[in-house]
Amino acid sequence: MKRAICILVAAFYVSACSSLNTVPYAAGDSASNPIRAGDRIVVKTSSREHSLEVTSASDDEVCGVDECIRADRIESVQREEVSPSKTMGVLLLLVLGIGLFAAVHSASLFAVPVFPH
Repeated sequence: MKRAICILVAAFYVSACSSLNTVPYAAGDSASNPIRAGDRIVVKTSSREHSLEVTSASDDEVCGVDECIRADRIESVQREEVSPSKTMGVLLLLVLGIGLFAAVHSASLFAVPVFPH
């Protein structure tokens, strides 16, 4: 039973349906800025991509736990968005598949070959 629970928890963690969507980032316009604290984003600058969880976002910069990126260096921003309905659908299919597998094997519908010792 413990093993089944561990498998289901791991499956739920792995099956979370999320996607990265490009969002506009307008420097100097915090009213229309879609980035908020708590968002997980990928910021592309001229030097590289920065993955961070936003702790604060202002007109001048976007800050994560380890770094702040000035607005004038930002080329594009992608925000991670999780779809709860897709996640629950995948989880439901996974649970039904495991249940079907367990039911088929517990009912002995398929003969298991017995090898002599």
